[in-house]
Amino acid sequence: MIRKRRHSLQKQLQLNKGFTLVELLAVIAIMAIVIGGSAIGVSVISRGNVKKAGNFVYTELNNLRSQTLTVNADWKLDIVKDTDGTCRLVTYKNDVQTESKTIGKGYNITISDYANSSDKTDYDVDSDKKATVTYTRSSGRVGSFVVNAGASRSDKLDVNNNLKAVITISRGSHSYDVTVWYSTGKLSLS
Repeated sequence: MIRKRRHSLQKQLQLNKGFTLVELLAVIAIMAIVIGGSAIGVSVISRGNVKKAGNFVYTELNNLRSQTLTVNADWKLDIVKDTDGTCRLVTYKNDVQTESKTIGKGYNITISDYANSSDKTDYDVDSDKKATVTYTRSSGRVGSFVVNAGASRSDKLDVNNNLKAVITISRGSHSYDVTVWYSTGKLSLS
């Protein structure tokens, strides 16, 4: 009986000494799965935020075109990047600000002016600068598109002879494009 008890105590001490290699590997595998899932989740959220920002720009440009065609006033939309990196959309009616909506911080906005299907010139909307879009009341086509207004040198895009402008909203490795067709004023997303 004493022998049985001693054997039982030795067995119990052996069980309480620590964990085995198999248990350690199982814990590491579970941690890897959780961390991998989290990384995928963050990437999906980031991609979703860029898409949301692109849809927001698309909607505001579409509203600007509709207001230009239906309300007898001079409308314009500024795509602004503040010095702190905040991107905003500001709507004006007869040079009076009617709305200012925030896209968010940390976005890069690039406007590509396409002379034809392949020749393009890229413009970055710099910090504390803006891009201004107007439509013509009679036809709904793009009336003017000026990039980096407020800078010592601003670029007025050739909306009468060129094909389109592509507004690219990006953050990190994700981007979303809003295409503005000059001749019709129509918009598309990609």
